[in-house]
Amino acid sequence: MKLNRLSLENYRCFGKINVDFPGEGLIGILGKNGVGKSSLMEAVAWILYGNFAARTEKEQITTTGANHCEGVLEIEVNGSSYQIMRQMKGKTFTSDAAVHHGKSCMARGVKPTEAFVKELLGMDLNCFYASFFAKQKELNYLSDLRPEERRSFIIRLLGIGPVDEARADVRQEIRGLEAQLGVLDTQKVDIAEVKAKLNLAEEVMAKAEREKIAQGTQIEGLKKTAKEKRASLVKMEKARDAHDKLTSLWNSTKTEYKIVQERLEEARGGIKRAEEAEKKFQELAGAEKNAQKAQGTYHGLLQRVETVKEKIQELNHSLERIEAVGSEEKCPVCTKPLGEEGLKKAKQHLTEELERSRESLLGAERAIPRAKAEAQKVQEEADQAKLFARDASTLDEIRKRAAEEKTRLEELAKELERIKKEGKALGFDKKAHEEKKGECDRAIEALHKAEIKARDLEHEVERGRDEIARTKEKIAEAEKTSKLTKDIQEKMAKNNKLAEVLGAFRTHLIGRIRPALSEKASELLTSLTDNKYEGLLLDEDYNILIEDEGASYSLNRYSGGEKDLANFCLRLAISQLLVESRGMRGTNFIVLDEIFGSQDEGRRNNLLDALSMVSNIFGQIFVITHLDEEKEKLETIFEVVEEGNHSVIRQQ
Repeated sequence: MKLNRLSLENYRCFGKINVDFPGEGLIGILGKNGVGKSSLMEAVAWILYGNFAARTEKEQITTTGANHCEGVLEIEVNGSSYQIMRQMKGKTFTSDAAVHHGKSCMARGVKPTEAFVKELLGMDLNCFYASFFAKQKELNYLSDLRPEERRSFIIRLLGIGPVDEARADVRQEIRGLEAQLGVLDTQKVDIAEVKAKLNLAEEVMAKAEREKIAQGTQIEGLKKTAKEKRASLVKMEKARDAHDKLTSLWNSTKTEYKIVQERLEEARGGIKRAEEAEKKFQELAGAEKNAQKAQGTYHGLLQRVETVKEKIQELNHSLERIEAVGSEEKCPVCTKPLGEEGLKKAKQHLTEELERSRESLLGAERAIPRAKAEAQKVQEEADQAKLFARDASTLDEIRKRAAEEKTRLEELAKELERIKKEGKALGFDKKAHEEKKGECDRAIEALHKAEIKARDLEHEVERGRDEIARTKEKIAEAEKTSKLTKDIQEKMAKNNKLAEVLGAFRTHLIGRIRPALSEKASELLTSLTDNKYEGLLLDEDYNILIEDEGASYSLNRYSGGEKDLANFCLRLAISQLLVESRGMRGTNFIVLDEIFGSQDEGRRNNLLDALSMVSNIFGQIFVITHLDEEKEKLETIFEVVEEGNHSVIRQQ
């Protein structure tokens, strides 16, 4: 990757700047401390990887007082040019990003852009900083890592990661295949056993089909027999229906005959009773007059009793008055006083008259019960005479009705005789009909049973076909499972072999990386120290060892400047090896931020000479420093200076 152009607006201390970078050589970024030298190159990482590349919170990226921040970076990768844009705007510093290749938009949005850049460059932010961007005071980044982290990081950085990923993918696929085999093993069936079941099912179905055909033939014979029996029965049923009609007519006629006969007998009895009533009526012809006479006698006696009672009452009253008045009582004839003699005669007369009245009353009262009983008796005879007269009056009507009933009875007798002759002529035999009906019913029952059996056989054949189809499907599935199992086993064998090859290849690569890094770092270290040290070695954990007077020592033995120098050699060797391994020789860049701080003037010169030596590997080498002493050895210089509230870039 090569940096072609950088444009910033409101990024940290910069207002609006545009920088066109030369295609190769030592490029110096100079300026006083705090003017924004590191921020300029940090903007490259921010545009590529987003806010995670910044050393501060996103709120501090935008220039104070501005409401938006934007950066555009034009890069060249494998001969193709890309323009990457990133911006933040608004009070919430909303981020956006995009990648363009010519007129085509390759990615739009923060996450798509970061994913595209990572894929394009083949590294994430950590790898980018560790290999091509040595930030200020972070030369010892690798040496500060734990041994396993450092070893894993360098291996991944230098291309072993894809091999590991491939191995992981192969192992994952193997685990997936093993899981599939586990599932297939639960589905495994004995194909020979299933085929034996298929043969048995086919034999059973063939037998059922033969029985079905035979049953069909039997059904045809039973249908013919049932039809013949039914035809014969139909003829008899016609005679039976006619016989049933005659029987019904006979029963109804017979019932009517009995009813008419009973009515005739009743009429004859009525005639007899009417004749007897007429005779009785004749015998009681004077009963009504006798009744009237008896009633007159009875009522006369009642009247006589009342009259006598009144007379007795008057006599008693007269006698009482005479007794009360005495001889002064006037004679009712001459109106003269009666006197003693007259009074005596009057009393005697009244007493005798009273006695006769009482005897008369007694006689009349005694005669009343007999007169009443006689009146009742005679009245009853008169009432009977009325009833006999009424009954006798219906004699003609009853005689007429009896004649009509007799005529109807004779008609019904003739009808019964006709029905009897017609039934005899019909010749219906109930027993023969029942036998014929039984034969027909048995024939139909036999046909019904045969048809049921035929349906059962049809169902059995269908079940057999279904069973055969299911069994064939099961065999096909089992064969498919067997083939799939075999294919998976073959694929597993290939994957196991591939995993083994990848493991061996990984071991081979790792075996090459450490010696290659040691060799390149040693060349740089001996050159930079004027052969003071014999070389630089990396142990199995990629710890740095300095070869000094025939022995190897860890960095803890040396001063801070020596440590920085050794770490710089390793970082440069990693970047150099990475560029060479990816075929990007002469087309990449490296940023070195304030790496001279701990080195004396001689070492700084040696560092610049060493950087010139590797310029054929790194097309662009950016050196960020505040030291003016190194200007003469830098091919291109960009000076960062303050103007007002912003920093600007001047090319010298």
